Amino acid sequence: MQRDSKTPTSSSDRSETAELDALRGLCSQQSVRIAELEDAATRQRAQSQELARQNDQLSRRLSPSTRPLVEVAFAADHHAPGAARDAVARALGGGVALAAVSDAQLVVSELVTNRVHASGAPSSDSITVRVSRNLASARVEVAAAGPEGGLAVTPTNGLGLRLVEAVSECWGVEWASSSGTQMWAQIVIV
Repeated sequence: MQRDSKTPTSSSDRSETAELDALRGLCSQQSVRIAELEDAATRQRAQSQELARQNDQLSRRLSPSTRPLVEVAFAADHHAPGAARDAVARALGGGVALAAVSDAQLVVSELVTNRVHASGAPSSDSITVRVSRNLASARVEVAAAGPEGGLAVTPTNGLGLRLVEAVSECWGVEWASSSGTQMWAQIVIV
């Protein structure tokens, strides 16, 4: 009797063939799952790229304008906080809710008062107030000449900088040896 090489001859051969068929089936299932995962990863990459593009557009749209709406310089005397509040009102009035304008006026008033009174700088110094805005927020800056700009930036004495911190979205100080120092705050306007 002649044997067919493909026909199992014993139970052990049949067992090995069944095991091999089971492994082929598992490999086939895994191959399908790998293809599904590759498709999902491709879709995720495309969605991620689209989100990055949208984020870039929003960032450009929402970042503060590079050109201030108002930029005024005046003497660092007792009239400065009022002049700064007026500058904010001119810059933001009409297009921003009154409560947001009031918040911005309070913040700039405290930053200027800090510059004028808390720093001990002479009234002959000048300060510059800049106001810029985007769709969601306004930025007020108080700049002073010199490497330290005569700004007292410790929020532990008095209430001024604590008010700035409480009312603004964020605030900070930038020191530049060539152009002086500026304190800034960002206020939500929507």
